[in-house]
Amino acid sequence: MAVTVATPVFDVLLFVGVVQLALRKGIENPALRFLVVGIAFQVVTDVAYSYLTLKGAYTNGMFVDAGWLAAYGLFGVAALHPSMAQIKPLPTSPSIRFSSKRIGLLAAATLCVPIVMIADSISGDPIGVMDLSVGSIVVTLLVGARLTLLQRERNRMLAAVDIGREKYRELFEQADEARAALAVQNERLRELDHLKDNLISVVSHELRTPLTSILGYLELLQQDRDELTQRQRHFVGVVGRNAERLLNIVVDLLFMAQAQAGHLTLERQPLDLSELAGHAVEAALPAANERQITVTAVPSDDAIVRGDSQRLEQVIDNLLSNALKFTPRNGSVEVRLSASREEVVLEVADTGIGIPASAQRELFTRFFRTDAAIAAAVQGTGLGLSIVKAIVEAHGGGVGVESAEGEGATFRVTLPRFASAAAA
Repeated sequence: MAVTVATPVFDVLLFVGVVQLALRKGIENPALRFLVVGIAFQVVTDVAYSYLTLKGAYTNGMFVDAGWLAAYGLFGVAALHPSMAQIKPLPTSPSIRFSSKRIGLLAAATLCVPIVMIADSISGDPIGVMDLSVGSIVVTLLVGARLTLLQRERNRMLAAVDIGREKYRELFEQADEARAALAVQNERLRELDHLKDNLISVVSHELRTPLTSILGYLELLQQDRDELTQRQRHFVGVVGRNAERLLNIVVDLLFMAQAQAGHLTLERQPLDLSELAGHAVEAALPAANERQITVTAVPSDDAIVRGDSQRLEQVIDNLLSNALKFTPRNGSVEVRLSASREEVVLEVADTGIGIPASAQRELFTRFFRTDAAIAAAVQGTGLGLSIVKAIVEAHGGGVGVESAEGEGATFRVTLPRFASAAAA
């Protein structure tokens, strides 16, 4: 009796499993359709067989046997249908397979046989010892095999976790070593940078004194020009120009050393930036006329700032000098000033060779020179724009550039407007 009742129960469980598979994979698959219909025939036939057997009315050759034949035929059609090849296994779950739920299901399967025997004993039905023994052996073997597989899976996952921990430990140690090495290198670089700044400062100081002495003696020679020949006067002029150039470089180096050390001092006072720009343009006219470059100034009546006139004039001179260096003959340079309620804007625009986008990020770095400047052998130390940046930032302003290669460049300096001028 137990086997007769258990058969349709297991068929229903099988039917539920196939329906879940069909819902996941899609019932539009023909092979799954045949399989579901075949199992439906199997379930209905087993239920009918169990009912007739319990009533003692079943005999061989009854209509019930046709249901089994139909079910087996549908199973064969499903297996041979080409769409069966399109069914792929479900993706494995990343969760741990050795779970309490699975162990509980295995325990329930193991308890099926004793439960059936107890049920038959209570109902007074004869116990099918052979059937239950075979079933018990099969279930025990299946449960044991499943437990073995789960244990292997657990051991494999634990081994993978141990390997992952070991690799993580190794990577962590390597990262610590790399951080320590990087810290040592950074400290070394800071020391070298500090030594470089000290060297530049010391050398600049040592060079400034003899250069000043050379220029002083050259001035004495210039006073006695009448006693010098034309050739001697030419030599004196060459020496004077180069000495002045070297002195300017020394002064720039000393200024950058002071700025880097935070020792830059400013003598602030209200001043008209348009007036400083006019003086700078006037001083640049001889060099511009020599190269046939037009230099113009567009002043503003409200360009009043509070700053160091000498340093701000140096800013304009450096920007104008750069513009003239990189503007070809018959080009133009324009110095524009404008003012808003909060700030004053100084712009120096040229029609020169322009600056590539890749070089603009480092343009205000010390000693940086563009490839175009190096290729054209344009004189310079790469300090002019870094000095501009240091002076402008010391005044609480900012500096930037807009340029495209071959289309000129516009340098923009922004400074806070003097408070009383803004209030007026």
